[in-house]
Amino acid sequence: MIKTLSPYYLTIPFVAPLSGLTCTEFTLQIFVWDGAKSSPPTSALYESTIKNPTSSVGNSKFDIANLISDAIRFTQQEGSGTELINGNNQVWVKWQTFYKTTLATDNTTPTNINTVLASKAYAYGFDGENTTTPTNKILLSGNDFKVSRNSIFVLPIEIEQTVIVLGTLTIENITVSTHPLYDLDWSSTGNLGDIYYRYRLLGDTDWFFGFETIISDPQEIELDIAPGTYEVQLQAYDNDNAVIIFSNIFNINIV
Repeated sequence: MIKTLSPYYLTIPFVAPLSGLTCTEFTLQIFVWDGAKSSPPTSALYESTIKNPTSSVGNSKFDIANLISDAIRFTQQEGSGTELINGNNQVWVKWQTFYKTTLATDNTTPTNINTVLASKAYAYGFDGENTTTPTNKILLSGNDFKVSRNSIFVLPIEIEQTVIVLGTLTIENITVSTHPLYDLDWSSTGNLGDIYYRYRLLGDTDWFFGFETIISDPQEIELDIAPGTYEVQLQAYDNDNAVIIFSNIFNINIV
């Protein structure tokens, strides 16, 4: 959980995760919303482009807590007895990056994606950087609280998220249409974001990403590459579980 009244740092590398190339700049997008975790807005609340004039292969680090804090309008919670009250003083925060390199797909494929909960709270200095929720899930300091017997006392807690089955991606088949165009048969489950495909020569470690996002089944993809045996894989962001998932690896022989 992000505590917006204390610094929360993002550390973003200047080396693009997809291609391994050093960028000249990258763009960070931050989405903030109230509601279902799986339903982020389509437009970013904040967007910033960070230059890399020295071709650094290190990281850029900056605090986003003050940006998020402005989106939370704190409202006091009240009750009439012993009850569980749904809080409304928190928002979901998602961030993603796009890189400018010599590879065009770095600039069109989102990377460094993450989604976390944020609340208007603060951490103590000795808690360290980017503190997390205590294991007991109580969002107050201490374990004993002294209150008037004739008053109402609200104890803020964080409840565990509902476990949702991880989405899946499956490549069923890839057949040649007219080289370099191929028909990709695939299937999926879950609440997924944009689906991308990547490929590499069998035995290589570096992946290359295609230009198209996967929308229809079958989907026509372009593999304008030299003859050989290649591995093809799909990937997408699982909106419900805030993780990137991958399909099986499908081998195709290009002649």
